[in-house]
Amino acid sequence: MALSNTSTDADPQAHAHELTRTNAGRSSRRPVLARLAAAVLGGGAALSAVPARADWGSDAEEPAANGAIADPALEAPAALAVEPARLPPYGAAGFAYGMQAHLYYQDAPKTLDLVRDAGFGWVKQQVRWSDVELAQGQYDWSQLDNIVGYSALMGIRVLLSVVTAPAWSRASGTVDGPPDDPATFGTFLSALATRYAGKVHAYEVWNEQNFSREWGGGRIIAGDYVELLKVAHAAIKAADPAAAVLSGALTPTGFNDPNVAIDDVLYLQQLYAYQGGVFKTVCDGIGAHAGGFNNPPDDTPFNRTVFSTNFKGHKSFYFKRLEDVRAVMVANGDDAKQIWVTEFGWSTANQALGYDYGNDISDADQGRYLVRAYQIGRDWGWVQ
Repeated sequence: MALSNTSTDADPQAHAHELTRTNAGRSSRRPVLARLAAAVLGGGAALSAVPARADWGSDAEEPAANGAIADPALEAPAALAVEPARLPPYGAAGFAYGMQAHLYYQDAPKTLDLVRDAGFGWVKQQVRWSDVELAQGQYDWSQLDNIVGYSALMGIRVLLSVVTAPAWSRASGTVDGPPDDPATFGTFLSALATRYAGKVHAYEVWNEQNFSREWGGGRIIAGDYVELLKVAHAAIKAADPAAAVLSGALTPTGFNDPNVAIDDVLYLQQLYAYQGGVFKTVCDGIGAHAGGFNNPPDDTPFNRTVFSTNFKGHKSFYFKRLEDVRAVMVANGDDAKQIWVTEFGWSTANQALGYDYGNDISDADQGRYLVRAYQIGRDWGWVQ
């Protein structure tokens, strides 16, 4: 069943307020829970090749065996005692599945076991630089040691998405933006990639930098991000040449005001235009986010199969927005690279500000949409 467009659908900016309000809600601190997220490269390892479950013992024995904690908000788990074997490098082709999770101060083995039981071979963890390097040159690796160590022990590849500069690196004193001097970021990434060489397989350099609240609240300039990415790429590759370096995934905003947000496709065009296309040389893959809002993954502004009338019309509301991202890559001669979808999904009924579109989606819808989205991504051939 195809539904015709309403009068508001003809205007690409008709729902700009919905996009900016939604992104404002999304930029607030996420709940501590695992979120289905990314279709990422599996290094040629088929899902059937994922190692068998580790023997964590009986339920009664599990807390002592895996470092589980009684109050994760107050106490960190014990350091991993076993030095895990390194997984092979991520490879250069293939399609595999990952989950985004928040593993800080959690029972990491239990969560990772659930990820692996689902048949997923990757986990993405966002790392707030400001939480690791509280003072310049002083690092607290305790949580990351557990996250990375247990992932390696259980045969799960890791993608770290690194964001938020410490207050000491920003004259403004805030932490939700880039450092004043990109070299300080390079120093941190060098330490990070050296410590976890062979155990972290990909690094995403920042997150949604086309949205001002994720870029320090200031004016959005694509060239500033490329300069940060240059430093990050060099630092990571020097420490671990096998690790993949991804450009920070852009959020589909459908809105153009450099003081608020820049449309993801336009921003990507600006990245390629900067300094004659140097952007192509400083990343191994293009990060992207695909929000389906209340639209099935096969829908477009011109092919509608649901009765809801909001969050329609602009391509930013649809999973297939990724096709427009890919078109920019091809137009700039970068079609040899692939897209890493580091966040996507469909919310169900909830009261969260900015997620009200989830009230149009049942749990069964969510399940079908997720499965279909993975099928589409795999069939495209340019999603890793």
